[in-house]
Amino acid sequence: MKSVAAQIIDAISDENVLSIELLFSRNPELLNQHTMMAGQTWLGHAASSGKLLAVKKLIELGADPNIGDRWDGSKSLCSAGHSGNPEIVRCLLEHGAEIDTDASVRNPLFASIVGRSPECVRVILSAGIDAAVRYNSATMDDMDAMAFALMRGERECAEIIAQSNAKGDEAAAAKALAGADEIAERNAHAERPCP
Repeated sequence: MKSVAAQIIDAISDENVLSIELLFSRNPELLNQHTMMAGQTWLGHAASSGKLLAVKKLIELGADPNIGDRWDGSKSLCSAGHSGNPEIVRCLLEHGAEIDTDASVRNPLFASIVGRSPECVRVILSAGIDAAVRYNSATMDDMDAMAFALMRGERECAEIIAQSNAKGDEAAAAKALAGADEIAERNAHAERPCP
């Protein structure tokens, strides 16, 4: 007999909404629990797996999209961005997912860039994220989303962000991209101490 956790994993993977409902009706205390799936909640796991029907059912059952994972606090919205699934990003935003820009690992715009999804980038931008926020850490120096996208080779994402920030002003967008190119280049070649 499989454990409840294994049954939930299977139900989410198969997007078996009846099983999801049954499992959580019998085990409601598990709904917002951190799991062994990268420390995410079940909603975060469903979002990172690109399982829209499972995400919708978990939200219907009361899953909280604003509970961060156990490791770095990133939320379901980041998981959806990583999966590159704009429908899940939209669904989470429509159901109260908050945009967290306190750290780059919790920034859903950065997650959407990692997910190589220009459409997720558009959805996050339309939700009103501050795309100009910059991060300084052991791995980043003055890094904003445009520079991050360029450093990762996601030029289309960078261009979408530049256009959004410049509110359609082509000259301002080109200037912002040039500045972001410099930041990306500097970060790509920065010598950082080994941990």
